[in-house]
Amino acid sequence: MKLVCKSFNTLISSPQFVNEHLQRSVSTNTGQLVILNTTGRGLHAFNFDALESPPFYIPFPGTFSNITCIFGSCNGLVYYYRLMVLNPFTGMSFEIPSYFHSSEMVVSLYMPIACHHIGFGFDDLSNDYKIVLIIATRERWDVIVYSFRAKSWKTIASPTLSKGSTELKYNDNAALIDNHLLHWIFTEYENVNRAPLSYSERNRCSMIGKIGRIGCFDLRTEQWVDDVGLPKEYDESLGCYSTCETLGVFDGRLCLLTPTRSEPLLTRVDMWVIKEYGVRDSWVKVLGVSDLGVTSTLRRCPLGLDYGSIFDSSSEHEILVFRGNKHPFSRSERLVLIWYNMKQKKIRVSELHDVHVEQQQFYDVCTCTKSLITLPGGTRITTKRRSLREKQLIKLIKRMIYV
Repeated sequence: MKLVCKSFNTLISSPQFVNEHLQRSVSTNTGQLVILNTTGRGLHAFNFDALESPPFYIPFPGTFSNITCIFGSCNGLVYYYRLMVLNPFTGMSFEIPSYFHSSEMVVSLYMPIACHHIGFGFDDLSNDYKIVLIIATRERWDVIVYSFRAKSWKTIASPTLSKGSTELKYNDNAALIDNHLLHWIFTEYENVNRAPLSYSERNRCSMIGKIGRIGCFDLRTEQWVDDVGLPKEYDESLGCYSTCETLGVFDGRLCLLTPTRSEPLLTRVDMWVIKEYGVRDSWVKVLGVSDLGVTSTLRRCPLGLDYGSIFDSSSEHEILVFRGNKHPFSRSERLVLIWYNMKQKKIRVSELHDVHVEQQQFYDVCTCTKSLITLPGGTRITTKRRSLREKQLIKLIKRMIYV
């Protein structure tokens, strides 16, 4: 891109232009990418508005293993294992120094008694991107924050626990709201008076309990703040399988998926979205799905909405859900994403080009906004279809300059 025009490079590198471009993308809800990891060797980036078009492919650096997880995105930056932040739109990557210096700490991260929980976001008050890492074992909780400005890790106060009866959902990643508020599900499993679960039910979920609260960590203050109240209408009987509930973000709002099981299948999933953050009464159950072709995909919050507002019941909205393997209604060997019409309760399949079923080793997905955000010390990753992407960048820049 720098070879195109020095003046263009100076323009798009300025903080003012970068921020204006990001704000325009967010306010118009355009320029969304669906980031998909299927092989463990790289990421596929699809345009949300043209899923069936060929994707960009971003390979991981050669030193990375084939086990790679996407932990979240913020302002167009995607954070993934191992300790790397990537801007898929510009192809810039940023490596993060590991916190785990001793072999004992490294081993403990992968022991069955330990689980880790990760959040990534932006502190707008200090203009700093931060990572929160929570490591929980039977003996202690470690809460660690990485600052991109300071280029260092530090340990802060652990979340408040209640007599050892509270746990975070196993290996759960944070739901990010307003770029700086990270949320996790805390499960209460003490004094739960329920009938004993069957062997198969115990196998499906590693912990018996109910959602106790939704904890919130503020990146601005680096402190735990007030919990987010659960929906009042939420039936706690649905919460007995605590590891099956999912907290996420949908259309910029906190989203909660609550499943109902009937041997041996997941027969129904209810989707709750909070209309006004911090107001418990504003939780709205926007969806209740019993179609097995859809419930099997709702193990994570939907990726997005086709247009408008999810609360507009008069419109025939479609939500995009990730399946993670070949859909039974599709004859193609390609991976698919599913559009679900909330009013008609019908499925529409989008086949993903250049991503085939036989390639699959690992499934992970997130959405992010196209942005020009960069961080100090980045390196460029060679990607396929870069010439087309650069043409899109130039077209976008000209439109922003002359409009």
